[in-house]
Order: sequence, then structure tokens, then C-alpha cells
Amino acid sequence: MNRLILLLCLGAALPVVAEQRLDEAGRPCEEAVDLAERGQFHRLHFECAQKPEKAYDVPSPEAGEPVHVPGAEYHAKASFANAESVSDAVNELFSQMMTHCPKGWQKDREWVEATNEGFALFYQFTCSDL
Repeated sequence: MNRLILLLCLGAALPVVAEQRLDEAGRPCEEAVDLAERGQFHRLHFECAQKPEKAYDVPSPEAGEPVHVPGAEYHAKASFANAESVSDAVNELFSQMMTHCPKGWQKDREWVEATNEGFALFYQFTCSDL
């Protein structure tokens, strides 16, 4: 009986390590419910929102491999510095989509993020079914 109590006490003394999320400025993010209760919606939805863990630069397909994979989802990224260069970024993204989905695609999502050099335009797209 004494042994069991000792084990329970030792178990309670072990530290619990939890993964702490950080925002882009390196500040710890609170639990989502705490942020919502305090009305910190910008921090909840933008500063501490979890980013997708997919690579955004679409790799070029290997020579000899099939290019169009129906239902395959990709993320592509192109940078631009000002309003005049947006069309160049769109052209680059369309070139990437044509390479990976030559039989057609559906653009699922489009968004822009600020960078140190200007902006980045992102497309999430899915190759169409044949």
C-alpha cells in the first residue's frame, strides 16, 4: 500500500511539457477560448492562427512522370513588390498551375501576405477530374 502511494506522489511531481505556440513576433499564444472571451479577435484569427503546414513552392514534375493527377491539391506562391507587378505574379502562378494540371484545375483559395520585399500571392488549386 505504501509503495502505491509513493508512486502516485512521484507521478504528480513530474513536469508536464506542453508545446507553446508563438505568433510571428515570438510572443506566446493563449488558448483560443481565452482570446475569444477577452475579445481579442484579431490576435485569435490572424496573429495566432495556425498556418497550413504545406510547402507553398510547387516543385516541377520529374521528367517521365505523369503530370496531371486528378484531385491532387497544390499550393503555389509568387512574389510581387507593387500594384504594377501583380500581373507578373498571376502569370507565374498560372504557369505553375498549367504545368501541374494541364487538363484543367479549380482555384480553391487565393490570398496575399505581406513580406519584407513586398507581398506574396498564394493560390491553392486542385487538378480537375478527367
